Amino acid sequence: MPDEEVGWPRHHVPLKPERRPAAKGLKNRYAANASIHELAEEIGRSYGFVHRTLAVASGAFWSRGVRAKPLIACPVVPNDVRRSTTGWSRRPDDPAKTPKDRELRVFIDIPSELEAALIDLPLPPWRTDDSFLATSTMERYRTDLTAIPQFEETTATLRHALTREGGGYAVLRLGNLAKELGTDNDRFLRIATSFAAEVAVPFSPFPRWPLWKDIGVKVEKDPGKSSGIGYNAFHMDLVNATLPPDFTTLLCVRPDPLGGGPSILSDAHAAAAHLSEDCQALLTESAYHYGTFFDLFGVGEEYKPFPILDGSNLGKGFVRFSAKMLERSKLCPEHAEAARELADELVRGQVSFMLQPGDYLVVNQRRFLHGREALHSGQETVPVADRRLLIQLFLRAKADDGPAM
Repeated sequence: MPDEEVGWPRHHVPLKPERRPAAKGLKNRYAANASIHELAEEIGRSYGFVHRTLAVASGAFWSRGVRAKPLIACPVVPNDVRRSTTGWSRRPDDPAKTPKDRELRVFIDIPSELEAALIDLPLPPWRTDDSFLATSTMERYRTDLTAIPQFEETTATLRHALTREGGGYAVLRLGNLAKELGTDNDRFLRIATSFAAEVAVPFSPFPRWPLWKDIGVKVEKDPGKSSGIGYNAFHMDLVNATLPPDFTTLLCVRPDPLGGGPSILSDAHAAAAHLSEDCQALLTESAYHYGTFFDLFGVGEEYKPFPILDGSNLGKGFVRFSAKMLERSKLCPEHAEAARELADELVRGQVSFMLQPGDYLVVNQRRFLHGREALHSGQETVPVADRRLLIQLFLRAKADDGPAM
């Protein structure tokens, strides 16, 4: 059946009854061992298009490289945060995307000696200066922490993971500290803030919110939003600001108790590099827009329209993209198709893992885009106090550090 007759769903829109047979056919073919690539060729659509349809239809996928075995229900990998799926596995000619390179120093454990010292360390409350963490607080934290063995080595590893060639994200494993102190304990949050301050300057772009912002689960919200229950497509935070945060960070307080909602990340520049020159040229044009801009601080001015790629410096700088613009912004067909091809490449190259309590994900927004797979069905049965909860903190690169590249 031609795919324009099927009425394929958007990421966060449930299948309508008349569309379910076609999606069920894809689901059955996939369960019978057909690959997403094979299905895409059969219906004449892209890899990402079929992936989205299967996500809405079933939320179940083969682990990468695994065929002819029982399906793994979403999340797409086992709930072991030490493991991550690796993108672009079919492109061995790309040395920066090998499994060994991708998993190098991505998950950073805190040495036991450092953990013990941090548990006993009474860091003072922080102060802010115009929504930025005060310099005096950062200096005090650094003075107290650099006296502890292995702190500087650990933060150096974190910075390297975020800025090395091929890198751009890391997960600092603070789970033991969270278990000992409690994720709702101010002392624990000060420790997390002190690690963030070793990367860049913590700040809040939302004057009405505290330094750390809650991202809970609201079943009545738009499913595609960060607080929704559906697929949260690849994006950069504050995409329509002239000065977006250099880093976005997410601290896991509680994962989805039903087992859904793994984090997804993708190397934005690697995805763009796989596009045709014509497609890249379209993405460098100031023809894109998404989101609103109201009551924000420290992120410059509204940028509308904006280019997705910086044509003067391909391979560096921000890739200003949110897959949600494909559904919620009016784009001309040529520019929309170029953005859709980028979205498909991001899905092809994605990595996926489940955050556990105390895991602190730090993402370099100049390199990686992030998102989240759908939460497991049945969220309405989970008490509000038990639902998935992350807290978010933004970082601005220090002036003497230059861009976060």
